[in-house]
Order: sequence, then structure tokens, then C-alpha cells
Amino acid sequence: MHKENAAFHCSADLDYTRLMNEELGAATLDRFQATIESHGCDVADYHLMPAHPWQWFNKLSICFASYVATNRIICLGYGDDRYLAQQSIRAFFNVTNRHKRYLKTSLSILNMGFMRGLSPYYMSWTPAICDFIQTRSLRSSASLSKPIARRDGRRTVSVAAGGRHTAFP
Repeated sequence: MHKENAAFHCSADLDYTRLMNEELGAATLDRFQATIESHGCDVADYHLMPAHPWQWFNKLSICFASYVATNRIICLGYGDDRYLAQQSIRAFFNVTNRHKRYLKTSLSILNMGFMRGLSPYYMSWTPAICDFIQTRSLRSSASLSKPIARRDGRRTVSVAAGGRHTAFP
């Protein structure tokens, strides 16, 4: 997604480049870069964002058709890893590489006539809130054995990426 229509926020101990390298790897990043360049675009102008295949085919490619047509959103195809949905349908566990982070997509869900999604405004604060909770839980003598809001097999982490449709303020 073009950076003019997207924001990336993460925990203080992580950055975008490191996250992409650790989670996607050089081969996948090279493939995605080639796809972006094949559209005549510069990869430096884009944030890579996960999308569930159902979300791409049934929501994004339709609701954001003008963005797809103008390369504001470029479908990069499938990644190499496979994921298993968790209790929260938007959270996925990487079954190909179990040491990698959980992935949470911004999948919109219609539930009982109400559309549930992730607000870019609220998502922008998620990493800072998770950092705060983690810091507080580590200081507390009654801290939990596992962090509440942040998970990673190597250490805790929280990443939030949110897109915004500029046609609708």
C-alpha cells in the first residue's frame, strides 16, 4: 500500500526494515520488490501489508478498485509461509516457521449486521500501549508468567499497520 495511504507503527524495540527481513526474508522481499517495480513503482514508496486472501478478493480489490487501478495498492501475491487462524479470526499463527511472530490482519468482519474492523487511529496507539503494559507487568511483583498483549517466541512484540482511505476523511 502506498505510504500516502498507510501508516506503520511498532514497538520501540523494532522497526519496519527489521520486521520485514525477519518475517519475510530476502527471497520473498526480492520477489515483492520485483512485483512493485513491474508496475513502474518504487518499493520505497510502499508499506508491505498482509491481507487475507478472502479480504483481497472480496473487499480490498472491490472497495479500493480505484487504488488498485492507480497502483496505490498493489497485490503482491502469496508469501511463502502458511498460517493457521486463532480464536480471534484476525490473528494467525505461522505454521511454516513457528518461531516467527503471530500475524494480525485488519480483516473486516460482518457480525450480526455490524461491520467490525480495526481503526487506523486506534491501531496507531497499539504498540505504545503494549510497550507500556509490558513495562508495567515486568515491574510488578504480581506480573503474569506470559505477557498479555505482546507475543513472540523469542521475545514479546507488537506491530500495528493501518491503512486509510483518503477519499473518505
